[in-house]
Amino acid sequence: MRKRTTTVALLVSFAAAGAALAPAAFAYGGQGDTKITKVDVNGGKDVVIGATTVKTFTVSVTATDDQGVKSADITLGPGYGILAASSVKCVAASATTSTCSTSFTVDPRVYDVTSDQAGTWYVDAWVDANGDDSNFIWKEKAGSFKLQRLSRLTVHPGGRRHR
Repeated sequence: MRKRTTTVALLVSFAAAGAALAPAAFAYGGQGDTKITKVDVNGGKDVVIGATTVKTFTVSVTATDDQGVKSADITLGPGYGILAASSVKCVAASATTSTCSTSFTVDPRVYDVTSDQAGTWYVDAWVDANGDDSNFIWKEKAGSFKLQRLSRLTVHPGGRRHR
């Protein structure tokens, strides 16, 4: 009986430790010397989504690797990415540094950003270096920005008065 209790306690401890470490293991990873050095969303301004107006904004990720940067994948979301870039273009600033950019379009008539999704959003980025595909970096929450719902307060000039 004592052996079973000890075994169960060890299994529970290992499971708890694994659960605590798992998010960190997937939050950041890579191989080689690839690094993300800068993330820019909407020129540093908040992204404001209205009720009917389509909003397009840019996201760029600057990365370095001693072999140069080949490509990047970028997703956005309040937690895990819910908006994925359809195409990302990388432009070399030097032999080792590139800025990879894309634009995102949010049409509130198609995808309604709800009030509970407004707030801090994160940029998740995967960057591949040139060469034999062995150098890369994956970073959740590589950058952050504020996503807001546009709101307006209006007053009806002929409104009723309450007594």
